[in-house]
Amino acid sequence: MVQAQGVYNPAEIEKEIENYWRENNIYDRLKKEREKGERYYFVDGPPYTSGNVHIGTAWNKILKDLYVRFRRMQGYNVRDQPGFDMHGLPIEVLVEKSMNISNKRDIEKIGINKFVKKCREFALKNMEKMIEQFRALGVWLDWEHPYTTITNEYIEAAWWTIKKAHEQGLLVEAERVIPWCPRCETALAEAEIRYWDEEDYSIYVKFPLREVDNEYIIIWTTTPWTIPGNLAVAVHPEYVYVRVRVGNETYIILEDTYEDVLREAGIEEYEVIERFGGSQLVGKKYIHPLRGAGIREIGAEWAYSVLLFDGVEKSMSGVVHIAPGHGPEDFELGKEYELPPFCPVDERGIMSEDAGKYKGMSVSEASEAVIKDLESHGLLLSRGTIVHRYGHCWRCRNKIIYRSTKQWFIKVTEIKDNLLEEVERVSWTPPWAGSARQKDWVENAKDWCISRQRYWGIPLPIWRCENCGNTVVVGSISELKKLGRRKKIADLHRPWIDKVKIKCKKCKKNMYRVPDVLDVWFDSAVCSWAQLGFPGYEDDFKKWWPVRWIVEAHDQTRGWFYSQLCAGVIAFNRCPYDEVLMHGFALDEKGRPMSKSLGNVIDPMEVIREYGVDALRLYLLHASAPWEDLPFSLEGVRNARRTLNILWNCYTFAKTYMALDAFSADYSVLEKNKMDDVDRWVLSRFERAKKEFLDFMEKYHVHKAARIIEEFFVEDLSRWYIRLIKDRVWIEESDGKKVITYNVLHYILSDLARLMAPMVPYISEHIFRGLGHELSVHLETLPRVREEFLDEELEKNMAVVRDVVEAIASSRQKIGRGLRWPIRRAVVIAKDEGTARAIEHLQHIVKKQGNIKEIKVVRPGEQWDEMILSIKPNMNAIGPVFRQWAPKIARILENADPNRVKEHIEKGAYVIGVEGQRLKVTPDMVEFEYRVPEQYTGFEFSGGKLYLDTTMDREIEGEGFAREIVRRIQQMRKDCGLEVEDYIECQIKVSDRVAELIEPYAEWIAGETRAELFEIVSEISMDGYTVEWNVAGENITICIVQVVIEYEEAEEAGGAEEEAPTEAKVISAEDEAKEVFEKEEEEDVEEISEVVEEGVVEEEKGKICPLCGYRVEDDVRTCPRCGTVLEEEGVEGLREGFTYLYIGESLADAYRMFAAEARRRKALCISREAPKKLEKLYGISGNIIWLTEIDGENTIKPRDLEKISLVVEQFSSENRGGIIMLDGVEYLAVNNTFISVLKLIQALRDLSAINNTTLLIPILK
Repeated sequence: MVQAQGVYNPAEIEKEIENYWRENNIYDRLKKEREKGERYYFVDGPPYTSGNVHIGTAWNKILKDLYVRFRRMQGYNVRDQPGFDMHGLPIEVLVEKSMNISNKRDIEKIGINKFVKKCREFALKNMEKMIEQFRALGVWLDWEHPYTTITNEYIEAAWWTIKKAHEQGLLVEAERVIPWCPRCETALAEAEIRYWDEEDYSIYVKFPLREVDNEYIIIWTTTPWTIPGNLAVAVHPEYVYVRVRVGNETYIILEDTYEDVLREAGIEEYEVIERFGGSQLVGKKYIHPLRGAGIREIGAEWAYSVLLFDGVEKSMSGVVHIAPGHGPEDFELGKEYELPPFCPVDERGIMSEDAGKYKGMSVSEASEAVIKDLESHGLLLSRGTIVHRYGHCWRCRNKIIYRSTKQWFIKVTEIKDNLLEEVERVSWTPPWAGSARQKDWVENAKDWCISRQRYWGIPLPIWRCENCGNTVVVGSISELKKLGRRKKIADLHRPWIDKVKIKCKKCKKNMYRVPDVLDVWFDSAVCSWAQLGFPGYEDDFKKWWPVRWIVEAHDQTRGWFYSQLCAGVIAFNRCPYDEVLMHGFALDEKGRPMSKSLGNVIDPMEVIREYGVDALRLYLLHASAPWEDLPFSLEGVRNARRTLNILWNCYTFAKTYMALDAFSADYSVLEKNKMDDVDRWVLSRFERAKKEFLDFMEKYHVHKAARIIEEFFVEDLSRWYIRLIKDRVWIEESDGKKVITYNVLHYILSDLARLMAPMVPYISEHIFRGLGHELSVHLETLPRVREEFLDEELEKNMAVVRDVVEAIASSRQKIGRGLRWPIRRAVVIAKDEGTARAIEHLQHIVKKQGNIKEIKVVRPGEQWDEMILSIKPNMNAIGPVFRQWAPKIARILENADPNRVKEHIEKGAYVIGVEGQRLKVTPDMVEFEYRVPEQYTGFEFSGGKLYLDTTMDREIEGEGFAREIVRRIQQMRKDCGLEVEDYIECQIKVSDRVAELIEPYAEWIAGETRAELFEIVSEISMDGYTVEWNVAGENITICIVQVVIEYEEAEEAGGAEEEAPTEAKVISAEDEAKEVFEKEEEEDVEEISEVVEEGVVEEEKGKICPLCGYRVEDDVRTCPRCGTVLEEEGVEGLREGFTYLYIGESLADAYRMFAAEARRRKALCISREAPKKLEKLYGISGNIIWLTEIDGENTIKPRDLEKISLVVEQFSSENRGGIIMLDGVEYLAVNNTFISVLKLIQALRDLSAINNTTLLIPILK
């Protein structure tokens, strides 16, 4: 086993793993190995091939990939054919735009055949692009064999289904009022309408009644253009209406609203003269308000009459104008009263000849003209606007209209009961997706209009006789060949299919295809059998159908979920799918839909380039419940990458030491009697997390599954187990505990890789193979839960211990005692027996992690024997009894032995002799108080009370300094890029007092730091890396030199094998590296305290580093704490790999210096100044990041230090030898804590050193 690379680099890992998968045919091998497994039919809801993948599409495909991989790892033989929806307006509208076409006449002018060919080319080209993007997201589907909706075999499946509907009497042609897109000139289904708020007309119109002069019934409408199509008005039979006199006119309005209506019309003086029920108005005739405009009049009996309608709402005027050719409800009411669906609007949304003077106007133009005419005739009561939800075409986004037209329908209303039964049978996640959302949609469903007046789609398989009108519905290619007397039909699309004629069996004349195409939702409705080649081939259908599971967004309850349901019940009397996971929409951080107009669209390809595929996948899977909308956050992706970095650090920690000891896994040692509490605890926690993970995955609670496994490797594995066992791996010789530790880590990391492989396939594969497993993790099965490792009692005990350790750490911060400084004694007053037992059983962990010498546990009901008992005389009780002797008795009690007094009081009384008198002190005369010894400081915590002995003696102080020195030496080793196994020689210069204190710990310090030579000297004599530190007010100078063993000497010493040289790497992001086994938070506080204290000493000589506050001698040019080069103005020859601090009265020279360097090497400028200003003043252009609160491209907010670090890390790794300028440290310090900015500078310094780049930081004097 070789050592792991030091830094988590997603891009490198993804490239490496993709090559491994490709070279070893892992995907094909996996499918082959699962062929004998139980069949699992998954169907991919086909996306439209209309453009690039967006975040929502990425989320959808990642969810699918997650479960395809998961089911395969359960042993299932999963059918994973991806699909693409390639017909319909989604494609046509984009092709029209590319061809500069604006309407159907343009299409027919250039030729339907050319347009259809362009649509095919466009769809296929986009499919290839989308496939590459899905591959880039780590999605494993059968990309070599996708199903598409444009093949003849697929079209045949749709035809077959239409014929099944026809055979059941469910296919009809009828004239109805339906949604219509005047721009696309086609009918639309309700599922193809997108609603949003829009301002519209709001007018009240006076319709004159015939019977009475100057009497009007008042209607309200938002669509004035529909008034030319008016044939009636409707009132509610049970509402109360009023006649209101206004001057010499009378208005009929709803009683509940007449005041509001008149107020809106600006009418203040009026009189209510009558109240009556709406039913009294039925049959009253009125004069069309636009009479005289040349509109065709309708001669029906109920034309221009008042009708009764229960659908009238109690709002506005309470009277609805009825245009049977423009509203579905109007149409149905018109049928009831035998009114024709009069529609004076053509397919382009242009008023027809029947509209009289309005002929040739668009509906929007007609609205304005109608309002103007009404006003001129004195029939416009009021005009205003209203903001309301209005429908728009789903593809071109133009406003829809409603118009009556002949279309083909599937009578869904006749099979509604069957549909509802199937909705009930299907398993929905979340349950309300079916029981509420899908059920509600089906219950309110109307007959499905399946015909569209377009070109690029599945042709409607209906032929009509030109003579007698007889129709034939064709269900297959073979049937059409026979009927059309054709040997071959190459393409079923328009216009070629339109050339196929059929002889009418009734009159022997020619039958021609009805020129419509199918609703594109019908394409995907049949995908579950169409992709299996059914009905042309039945073998795969019998083998796979029905579908086990599908997943799509919640809008598909009225889209694909619904269309499949209808088609399945028509074709097979059952729903095609058994399980559904409904997911939400991906929104921006503010909860808004992503759109180009809002400028908030995020490209997933850019996200994975910056953060990696696994980070995006993990974020999308854990951020929220899949059925909830997801406000997408790049910060969330960054956090996911950091989480994966913690997993990576666990892996590299384990593998580093395993490699040093030539470890080979042997899980037989993982027996309870061989392991200690720490090993058994982490295995118990892991098996419990594994169990919960698998349970959540089965329930499709993906977010909980991701979170439970993250919590385990972050909190339990990284921040606790590795912290507890890190000392074991330092043992040089072979050791049984170390072997067990390696096996525990190997077992956990291997099974973690198996569990997480469906979620984060790249890092899981790398870790799995890096642990020595020969095969891909994706060829593995999911790990079983080893119940024998579960130990609930131990988990509870360890939880208590962690609480205690956390309480100790928190308490240390409050008393200013860093973790490296031991505490003599801790006393825990346990609140319950469980806490007491846990601490007693695992006190060795508390001692080690809390750096406590001794722990005492006081159980519930017991008294801490070191508590100091004191007596408080109760003068209110003593005074009245003993009068003049009361003060003397109080003094005697205060000076008496409190324990002896308490003992007597508990027996009844304490007797005092005063002036020859024996006086009895009774219990009510004294109070006893317990006081904590002075050297202890107390704190509350969840398990009770904690008391720490704050005594600082020589032993404590000596050990504290020793630990601090070890910490500094380890940091210096890291700064030098030393590997764990490298040895050093070390000299330290300290005061005589500190030397005496640390002398007993010299051997321990050497062992901890791998120092072959460790000397305490009066002057440093070695020539090595030297840093002067200030620890607890003491100056400590440390020098280290790496011990280099020549290869020839190594051979003589024992024959070491030669290895290829390995470049030393340093993990630059300290806050990430520490997640595994670095210092605790309280240590950071201590570091901050030191830096702050050092920075405020004004009396000392020397100069202060402006970055970290450390005081250095005047002639020192490099800060020993943060590594900053302290130069004056006019720095020359900026060296690669160094950090320079430019201090001057003006920043202009620093910018000029940077500009000069930028002309000869790659450069990155992070500045408070706007990019245009930098270009104008200094000629700096190109790679500029602007520090600003303004959102925009190439901007970073001053609080986002992590993003600054990531930008520098990416630039440094890609542009070795480049130069980076960071201007605005003061600005960052204002917006963040001092220590966080200091850590950023230290991290950037490390990055510059590692990647041989130059870091320039200008600061004003």
